[in-house]
Amino acid sequence: MHSIQASRGAGLLSVVLSAALSACDFDVTNPGLFQDTYLDNQAAHTAMVNGAGRAYAEGLTWVNFLGGVIAREMFPSGSTAQLGITLRGQAGELPREEITEEWGQAHRGRWVAETFLKRFEETVEGGIANYAPAAQLALWAGYANRLLGENMCVAVIDGGAAQSYKVHLERAEQYFGTALSIAQATNQTTIARAAQAGRASVRAYLGKWADAVSDANAIPAGFVYTVLFDRTTGPINRIADSQSNNPHRSLTVWNTVFDDYYTQTGDPRTGWKRHTDSRYQVGSGARDPYGLVPFKIQTKYCETGTCRGNTPIEASSTQEMRLILAEDQLVKNNFPAAMTIINALRASVTSATTKKALEPWPATNIEQAWQTMKRERGIELWLEGRRLGDLRRWDELKTPGALHNLELIEDGKGGRKYARDFCFPPSSVEVQSNVNLH
Repeated sequence: MHSIQASRGAGLLSVVLSAALSACDFDVTNPGLFQDTYLDNQAAHTAMVNGAGRAYAEGLTWVNFLGGVIAREMFPSGSTAQLGITLRGQAGELPREEITEEWGQAHRGRWVAETFLKRFEETVEGGIANYAPAAQLALWAGYANRLLGENMCVAVIDGGAAQSYKVHLERAEQYFGTALSIAQATNQTTIARAAQAGRASVRAYLGKWADAVSDANAIPAGFVYTVLFDRTTGPINRIADSQSNNPHRSLTVWNTVFDDYYTQTGDPRTGWKRHTDSRYQVGSGARDPYGLVPFKIQTKYCETGTCRGNTPIEASSTQEMRLILAEDQLVKNNFPAAMTIINALRASVTSATTKKALEPWPATNIEQAWQTMKRERGIELWLEGRRLGDLRRWDELKTPGALHNLELIEDGKGGRKYARDFCFPPSSVEVQSNVNLH
């Protein structure tokens, strides 16, 4: 099966009408599906690359929406149905019965990019080493595998058996390397930097710190690579759409770390606002045991005052690279060096309220420095589909530095608990259709 985005419009039916004198009869000739070989025409390759990017964006927006709530980046304030969070999701659970789209769309993004890239390798005369479209396609394959590696409990490749989730991160590292090589050979600077930044992120996750630092240091100041969304043609930014009041008021910044933090600092990376209409000051659904909760709209994706689901999401940035360098120093137990990097990053951000640089974080020991780095990374990568993966790897490594109390999952009675699901298991559809998972 080929991507809808790549094949749309390629298999139009020809319809032949014939009318008799006494009746209106229609004879229809259906030539069937378009020929598979059409995809080997280089004129189709741009559409294939765009289709892969769209498929990745679809997976990202599904995982980001639910994963952001499980990681306590946002708080449920609406229904449990469309663009809402189920009761089990509100409790920090990711049951396989409820994650069909998250698992399926994220894997579709990987399959489309990888399958199309393989086709390029097999059909492009002379190979893809100097074939410019292949760089972007390999980049999408890298990001799609990173999304899966950071968020899924296990790796399941094309109906195979369950493997370590790190298999996706290793595949991401390879695809980012391929994208970097092709982009450099074809003078595509932006793609080359995105590939190297993406590779730095997965190498850090895999504990390849020397390699991660080398990649991170290569990314210049001011770099950012984003994933685009489109409310008209899709996919949409589900975080933004859930706060559009059209009619959704499903998520709120209330009762998260970022609520008070923005009030205290004015850090524009975590901005929020109340709805301008007094009728919409609370969410669209009650949340036990609070009832209706304050509706606070994040402005990261609604900065113009209106949430339309079109706002792009960052995939890689210079700021993330600096935090990789800081974490590397913490791994080496050099907390003063780590704090210097972190506070230099904060000094580059101007408060929306004071109009001055953000105040530096204080830290006098390694425990405080780890705690600070975790919080700063949460601020910088807020609502980008990255936090759940960070929480899992820090938990697995038993790193120092406690999470903020508001990052803990509630017990439903106003109390706190540490228990949460750190990843998405294979969906029920995957388990039922994959004999290797029965």
